[in-house]
Amino acid sequence: MNINKETKVGIFVVIVLLILAYFSVKVGKIRLFKPPAYTISAYFKSANGIGPGTPVTMAGIKIGTVEKISLENGLARVYMSIKKEYKVYPQYVAAIRSMSLLGESYISISPAGAEQASETKESLNKEVIRSEITPQSMSALIMKFSKTAGDLEKVSKSLKNSIGTKTGEKNIKAILHNIAALSINLNRLVYENQQNVNVIMSNFASISKNINGLTVQNDAAITRTIHNFDAISYNLKTELPAITENIKGLSKNLNYIVAKNRGNINNSLKNINADTKKLKLTLNELYGISSKINNGQGTIGRLVNRNSVYDNLNGSLKGINNLVGGYSQFQVKVNANSQYLARSEGSVSQLNIKLQPSPGHYYELGVASVPMGYGNTYGETQTTTYTTNNPPSGNYYPASVTTNTTQYSYSNSIKFNALIAKNFYNFTLLAGLLYSTGAVGVNYYVPDTGKNLKLYARAFGFNADNNGVSEDINAGIAYTFYRHIFLDAGYDNITDNSQRSVYFGGGVKFTDKDLKYLIVGGKMPTP
Repeated sequence: MNINKETKVGIFVVIVLLILAYFSVKVGKIRLFKPPAYTISAYFKSANGIGPGTPVTMAGIKIGTVEKISLENGLARVYMSIKKEYKVYPQYVAAIRSMSLLGESYISISPAGAEQASETKESLNKEVIRSEITPQSMSALIMKFSKTAGDLEKVSKSLKNSIGTKTGEKNIKAILHNIAALSINLNRLVYENQQNVNVIMSNFASISKNINGLTVQNDAAITRTIHNFDAISYNLKTELPAITENIKGLSKNLNYIVAKNRGNINNSLKNINADTKKLKLTLNELYGISSKINNGQGTIGRLVNRNSVYDNLNGSLKGINNLVGGYSQFQVKVNANSQYLARSEGSVSQLNIKLQPSPGHYYELGVASVPMGYGNTYGETQTTTYTTNNPPSGNYYPASVTTNTTQYSYSNSIKFNALIAKNFYNFTLLAGLLYSTGAVGVNYYVPDTGKNLKLYARAFGFNADNNGVSEDINAGIAYTFYRHIFLDAGYDNITDNSQRSVYFGGGVKFTDKDLKYLIVGGKMPTP
């Protein structure tokens, strides 16, 4: 196959062009096919130093480039094309960083301590992320350095005018002399207090160590606190324009209301001014009356300024107060209860009225129904004799045998109670008549129970003629619930083994206020 010269030249040119295109693509890093990517954006106060093609990095790795920049509401909105394999979430933060002092910049994206989202979004296209404060550009920094240099030049001129003279030189020498003397004094003070200084430094080291340990232990909490402050600042920045608009609207509404009701407001102020003048006149008249009373003029003035009238009135008020106070302290309480005696299968029922003229003491009067053999209560006896004329035969049996049988009649008897009681802290001592016999007793109210839990003991049956019935001592415990109902249980005849018995029972109790509501009607008072 013969190829002419023109064809060979054309093939050679094509090959050279392909080689040049390949090296151009490799050297210029030109991508013929755009890799899959998604777009995000962030707002900056200034986009100085960046433009389309500016690299976007995360942790030092390039993840995309700047696509375009637009101006929205005075802020630069930078659109960034991010490679598909890299994930950027809304809570991430974008910041403009400088590559070198020549002004080259790039955009850095970092999580800023936020935790990565637990669920990955399939598409983050057009997602807006947060941004940090844009750093100063090199031109702005150069201008600031120029201003600083000018200020330093002014300071140097001022120092030259102040120090360059003989007076300034003399003053500097005096200052240096004072500094030297101060240094000597400080050196001597430190030397004399070296031990104290060492202790202070040791304490500072210990405090620093403790603070360091505390910081390490609470690192997570401190980090969360900083993140919370950051979130609050961001929310405040977002909500502040709306709050400002609301305040402006409120101010506008108030201005409108004031303008619309200006006439009414002026009338109200005039009325207040007139009432103030009337009040001033009234106060002047009251001042004149009080002056006359203070000087002893008129009936009221003479009464007020005479000590005898005050003493008589004060004595009368004290008498009325004592009378009313004593009556207000007087209380009447009624209780009815019954106790079952397990051994004798009898019961003790009683109704008592407590008269309490003061919190320190009270009197208790009552009537009780008690079984025979309780206190000085004894039953009548009946003796029956039986004679047997034909006893069994034997040397030890007499011709006749007589058998005596004694029977007791056990029926309840009515007795009376009359006790006087004295309170001492949580204890109450009692003495008087109990079941028509001499008696003493003691109550103990368990603290912090509102006197609802009571331990008690009674000793009674002290009579000159007790018909062979021994004294009785019992002790028990009582608990009040629902304010008016109580239960009690205890041990009776503690000292007599043959008559010792367990008892249990209960009852109800009311105060004078409860009785008033029960008789008149209405709601029962609560404690």
